[in-house]
Amino acid sequence: MMQTRIYGSFLLLSSFILSQLAFAQSTPETLIEQLEQGDKQERRDAALALSELGAKAGPAVPALIQALDDSDTQVWFHSVTALAQIGPAALPAIPTLIDDLRGGGRRSVNAKWYRSAYALGNMGPTAIPELQEALKHSDSGIRSGVAKAFGWLGEEASIAIPTLIEALADENAVVREEVAASLGKVGPSALPALASTLASENHNARLGCLRAIKLMGPTASSLTETLVSLTTRSETPDLQAAALNTLNTLKTDLEQLSQIAWKMADHTDDQVRHEVANILLDLPAAQTVPALIKRLGFTDLATRLWAADLLGRMGPAGAPAVSELITQINQSKHPSQAKQFSKALASIGPLAIDPIFAYLSSVDDQAIDPDYWAVSSLGSYGIPGLAKLSNGIRHDNIAVRLTSLYAIRKMGANGRNAARPIERTLHDSHPRIRAASLLSLMSIAQDPNKYTKDVQRLLNDENSEARWAAAQATSNLSNINQAMIDRIGTLLVDQESRIRLAATQALAKIGDKADSQAERLAALFVDPNKAVRIAAVKAVGEIGSASPLATSQIAFLADQTQGEMKLVAMQSLGKIGTPNEESAKVVRSAINDEDGLIREAALTAFNRVIEETNERFTVNMAALEDEIVPVRLVAARNLGELREAAISATPALMELLSDRGNYATYLTALKKIPTDTGLFRVYQEGLEHRSSGVRAYACEALGKLGEVAMPAVQELERLARKDRSNTVKSRARNALERITGEDWEE
Repeated sequence: MMQTRIYGSFLLLSSFILSQLAFAQSTPETLIEQLEQGDKQERRDAALALSELGAKAGPAVPALIQALDDSDTQVWFHSVTALAQIGPAALPAIPTLIDDLRGGGRRSVNAKWYRSAYALGNMGPTAIPELQEALKHSDSGIRSGVAKAFGWLGEEASIAIPTLIEALADENAVVREEVAASLGKVGPSALPALASTLASENHNARLGCLRAIKLMGPTASSLTETLVSLTTRSETPDLQAAALNTLNTLKTDLEQLSQIAWKMADHTDDQVRHEVANILLDLPAAQTVPALIKRLGFTDLATRLWAADLLGRMGPAGAPAVSELITQINQSKHPSQAKQFSKALASIGPLAIDPIFAYLSSVDDQAIDPDYWAVSSLGSYGIPGLAKLSNGIRHDNIAVRLTSLYAIRKMGANGRNAARPIERTLHDSHPRIRAASLLSLMSIAQDPNKYTKDVQRLLNDENSEARWAAAQATSNLSNINQAMIDRIGTLLVDQESRIRLAATQALAKIGDKADSQAERLAALFVDPNKAVRIAAVKAVGEIGSASPLATSQIAFLADQTQGEMKLVAMQSLGKIGTPNEESAKVVRSAINDEDGLIREAALTAFNRVIEETNERFTVNMAALEDEIVPVRLVAARNLGELREAAISATPALMELLSDRGNYATYLTALKKIPTDTGLFRVYQEGLEHRSSGVRAYACEALGKLGEVAMPAVQELERLARKDRSNTVKSRARNALERITGEDWEE
């Protein structure tokens, strides 16, 4: 079979090669005949062969013009290409090519418009009179295509300069753009006319002139002074911006360009300031950095932020500005302002590290925390700055050391090479250094369990900062033993609320292994700190067990509080799952709460705290129609857990399989509910459902019914052969084999 296929492919390839050789040896006359009278493939081949003959295909022009109306795209494409290659001898094709430009030239340029314009541009200077006339056509597609054609004529189109200049004022933006581009390609001969138009009253024409001059580049340098005048004297910002952009393209004298840019730097228009910024970024840094630093001291905030942005965009070249940027950060009246100056520091790169360290040496270390601005800046330098940050850990100044540790922590895995120097500071005499060192190692270490003993030691540290850090660090460990759990439990009564909070969160992360601390956690339900109270309720839920008294307290909180506490308490009731009268009363009430999150949490708890099966079924069936998806998903999972008791929920769940985003959840629920012969008609009707998910499940369910599903065999066979879903085909085949007891073959 394989040899037969290879032989057949060889015959096809050989036939194609021979046909191409035959056309290559054909005369223009033969090709013309094929183009006019052949079938589709012959016309395609003839047009292609003519396009490869170049000027020699001149006799075929009439046939090629006729072929521009061919219904086949390839015939048209090769024909218009052939006319382009023939060039001036194809002048009779101009009217047809111009007509083919209709409706084109929009933002999404179509191939017909583009190729027709290209062919017109290859007709040479002789075509200019007709093109000039067409440039005044009522159809904007024709005007824009003709304008583009002039661009391919290049310098040969100089005779049409007056017409093109006039077209710069066209009402259509695309036409104006194409005209400007073509004038730019005409070259220096268009400069006098462009210079005159720059002084005209027509705004669009002046903008078009600037586009054309920009395209010419340095060859248009004779217009520099005119552009300078337009830049500084015009009252129209977009003209000023365009003139600045053009001046930068002309490679104007750097000193002159610099003077113009600084003169315009305080302009109120964003577009003008953007072009000024682009010019300044192209100038030597030594020339611009000092002036930008000076502007960082201006009273106007917008000017200071603009200067900071430019310094940041200059990268390492902006390093001399670091000290002044730090000053601006400290003087900022709003965090968003400080963030923008910090962003500039981050963009300058690791060269900013030493000046930042120098500044930190004068800062009170009590002001340093993980949210301090220098932490974010230093952490943003990544691996290139890691060596200096590692040195910063050993600095004489505490503020520098703390900031370096926090910055490395922020880097995560990218800071891994700093582990060794950080390990040496785990025993530092300064408690904040010990604490920061441990948390940094937890963030960067590939295996945090390596530092379990250090965590244990710092849990017993005499300093509260170190104990707090150790309590936080336990969340990163997976090998916590009972002794460590007990020690964390003792921190639940620490005087500092942040330590109680960290210990509570650690026990929540440990989960059911921390059940020995459940009573201690329950005591925190009345903690004076709200965050601790919420964390304690959540932790008891994560542990999954609580005394009857603690469960009653959580039920009370779920019933009587609002906001986050109510939600956490409701979620914990579901995780504890102890059926009692108080919990049942609360979740019954909450399943109709206005807050969707509360309804979701209450419904999750419902199946665990309500023992009566019929009630669970009724409530979850109603919840399948809830307005928010998460509630419907919980209801589906709950019904799946009811198994035989939820058989009558099957049709509703099948319908939900149409929700592709949550298909897996509904299918899992259905698979937990046994199939039932009483639902045969439901399954059979599912075979015709619009959703492939429903059809696939219906096939599977019928297969489980076995011989009882024999009346569905014909429909299953149809799906096995013709369904558009491969999954449905597969499920249908499996069902047929289970129903008939025979291997199914198409």
